[in-house]
Amino acid sequence: MSFTIKGAAGSGPSATSGQRPPSRNVNRDSQEGPLMKRSDSTRSMVDPAVADQKATKDNIKVAIRIRPLSEKEHTRGDTAVWATDGTGGVGMYSSRSSTLNIKYAYDLVFDTATTNAQVFDHVGRPTIEPVTQGISGTLFAYGVTSSGKTHTMMGTAADPGLVPRAIQELFTYINQATDRVFTVTLSMLEIYCEMLNDLLDSSKLNLDVQERELPNGRGAVLQVKGLTEAKVASAEAALGMIQQGLDNRKVGATAYNDQSSRSHTICRFQVESAPANSSGTNTLSTASSAATGGATTRTSAWLTLVDLAGSEGARAALSKDQQAEARDINRSLLTLGKVVFELAKGNGHVPFRDSLLTRLLKPSLTGNGAKVAIICNVTPASSQSEETWNTLRFADGAKRIKVSAVKNEALDVAAVVAQYQKEVEALKAQLAALSGAAAAGNLTPAVLQAMQASLQDSTTANTADHLADQEAQMRYLEESNRNLNLERDQLLAMNRRMMAMLVDQIRSLCDTSNSSSSSSRTISKQLAAAT
Repeated sequence: MSFTIKGAAGSGPSATSGQRPPSRNVNRDSQEGPLMKRSDSTRSMVDPAVADQKATKDNIKVAIRIRPLSEKEHTRGDTAVWATDGTGGVGMYSSRSSTLNIKYAYDLVFDTATTNAQVFDHVGRPTIEPVTQGISGTLFAYGVTSSGKTHTMMGTAADPGLVPRAIQELFTYINQATDRVFTVTLSMLEIYCEMLNDLLDSSKLNLDVQERELPNGRGAVLQVKGLTEAKVASAEAALGMIQQGLDNRKVGATAYNDQSSRSHTICRFQVESAPANSSGTNTLSTASSAATGGATTRTSAWLTLVDLAGSEGARAALSKDQQAEARDINRSLLTLGKVVFELAKGNGHVPFRDSLLTRLLKPSLTGNGAKVAIICNVTPASSQSEETWNTLRFADGAKRIKVSAVKNEALDVAAVVAQYQKEVEALKAQLAALSGAAAAGNLTPAVLQAMQASLQDSTTANTADHLADQEAQMRYLEESNRNLNLERDQLLAMNRRMMAMLVDQIRSLCDTSNSSSSSSRTISKQLAAAT
């Protein structure tokens, strides 16, 4: 499969309409604009930091995409029983009439004539630009097997999917940024039978996931030990590596799909940026860019693109191995459904640890500073009507989840120092001009007054900026100190509990030993008396 971005045609006509509930209209008539040239990113490594900022929570963006009937479905004699009314309603045709009975309403529904370019414009593009500004984003496709998830995410040479379009868009934004330099790091993995495999290095199988909770309920940091992480300097390089990963993933022919994904595929891009002409180390800050100056901060964000394997019934499997694969796929998707249900409900235990997939998606689904969009792919086929209904139920729950998008940024010490150095040079130039005027005898009261006013304004502005930077660093140090104290208290409490348990075990052993010694003395006395 090769990736080439082309222009998109307009949307075709909507499906047959019937009764419909109130719903926001879906604009699917926009066309993809001209694409800008690709670019290379400048590499500059930074350490990511979650900024302690307040953000309003928004609902996860959920879109429904209905594909046309496939050739296999036509051959089996399937009919299209699911459709959209063109205004956000999705329903089933009545068996007794041609009326479309609406079952669910969504903000965004794509009909059978929609192209990948149009899906990307509405769902993918709004997630990409924030990544270059330090706000993480997650896109993933969900649906039953053969519903069109891989086509939506990866696409074809003629109609590339969201993954190649997202990469193209990412490097377009990077190319447009003249005041910042970027580093883009790519990793690609699959979850196959509850094992995590590295798709960029097929020898790395069953990798371990480590999770560390951050203090004060700020979420968790997930790390995959030994995962290949490659720097990519252009969209072409990234797409080449993704093609390598796709060649290593698990696929197989089933009763419904000749190229069925047998694993969940995850592409992760870490996008880091720093001010141009900055090459120093960074000090983490909880201050916003307004306080520290946008030109003195570094940002770090993740773009996560997920192509989920589809849920399968027993009739889809063609072998015992596929049945085992289907059990693991269905179990992980069932857990994802439970997680979505509990998050939407908002007051129950969320079983993130019940599957590897939900563990990896936890940072996104819990709203730890990320924008999340889900494309739920469905087939209109009568033979998979129940599976389509289950997907729509999942989407109905997912759209109720609220997440917050928070900017991850850090104060760049090198940029701040460079800014102060420029101000010192400006002051030196003013001093040289003052000395020259004095030597030439041109130092009039008016010139002195003007220079004094300019110096006073500059000093006031520099003092305010300096105080703002100091306050930002003090807030960060205070927050770090609180976190260290909290972790210290937790370790001390754990140590006390372990010491108490150890003391209890020693006492128990002593009591057992004393009891045994007493019994031995009694038996000895009885034997002596008998003899």
